[in-house]
Parts: sequence; C-alpha cells; structure tokens
Amino acid sequence: MSSCISDSHSGLVAAIRTVFLGAARQRCRVHFVRDIFSVIEKGSGEMVAVTIRTIFAQTTTETVCTQLNVVADMLGRQFPKVKAMLLDAATDITAFADFPPAH
Repeated sequence: MSSCISDSHSGLVAAIRTVFLGAARQRCRVHFVRDIFSVIEKGSGEMVAVTIRTIFAQTTTETVCTQLNVVADMLGRQFPKVKAMLLDAATDITAFADFPPAH
C-alpha cells in the first residue's frame, strides 16, 4: 500500500489523489495541531496537544478510533470547536491506523 502524509491544503490533497492513485493519505499531525491552536487560548495549547497525542499512541485501528472519540468528548467540554475539528478530520488524522506497522 502506498501512503502519503500532507497538510490539508485542498490543492495538495487533490494532487495526491490524482497522482498517487489509490494511495492512503494521512493528515500531518503537526499541521493539524497548529490548526487546533488557532481556536484555543495560548495557555491551553500544551494540555490540548498532549491530549490529542494520545490518539496517535494507540496501536490498533479500534483503539485509535475509540481514543479519538474520548479525546473529542473530553476536550469538547471546554473547547467545542476542537471537538468539531477532531470529528471533522477523523478520517484524515487516523489513516495511519490502517498503515502497515513499518510505517
């Protein structure tokens, strides 16, 4: 399976889909967290980032998806926009869970 990591720029995503037919695309975690930072107050950034990173620490597709929902619900209590962003980007930020372990 071919895979690619990119930010969510629509032109880049379209190019990847066109040039790398059938390749899985993982949204860049760093860029995603930076996008999250744009909707929260600066003092909450580290806590939010650490919490989101727990999603990527999971080892199976099932636990990745479960953790994403747990994190979205937990952060959503204080940051509704963060919950919406996590749920809207769920497919793109959890694609890695289907990649071979070597990736």
